[in-house]
Amino acid sequence: MRRAKKEKKLINLLFIPFFAILFFLIIFLPKEEKVVFVKNYTLEKKSGLLFDYEITRYYTAAKVIERKPGENYTLGIVADPWNLVFGEIPGGGSYARRFIDLQNLKDKKVKVELFAIGNISKKVRFSEDCFWLSPNEKKRIDVYFFTNETKFGFFEGEIRVKVEIPKYEFVYLFEKLFGGLK
Repeated sequence: MRRAKKEKKLINLLFIPFFAILFFLIIFLPKEEKVVFVKNYTLEKKSGLLFDYEITRYYTAAKVIERKPGENYTLGIVADPWNLVFGEIPGGGSYARRFIDLQNLKDKKVKVELFAIGNISKKVRFSEDCFWLSPNEKKRIDVYFFTNETKFGFFEGEIRVKVEIPKYEFVYLFEKLFGGLK
């Protein structure tokens, strides 16, 4: 009888911390959020220890279609400056190109990074994806969607342009020392 009580106490002592840890993990661990892409474009502003950030998010999509011999394809032109939708592209090695025009309107040099997210990200390439822009400098970045070895289907996601604005002058010194400052 005494031995059964001791075993029961020991089991209770083990289960209390187990359930406390489980409760903590359920409450405080980050939940996986469903990725929702913007519909056209969105500008986010954030601030960190050394940089202020401006992140412009552009919706992008492409439909890879089967190329059939002798079939004509209709191409269209989209004139919206924020539109990075590639449209329908014949598979088997074709590509489509869009572009982003950037200009630094700040009074200091800023770092720009471009990247894609979503299932389209492995098919998108940039003419440049990380660089510095001086005040009033302009740059056109080509954005390509390649269909090489791509199965037919619909691809979508976002293209993000992240601008890092240094808060302090010494940040430029670190960039020179560790590379990356052009």
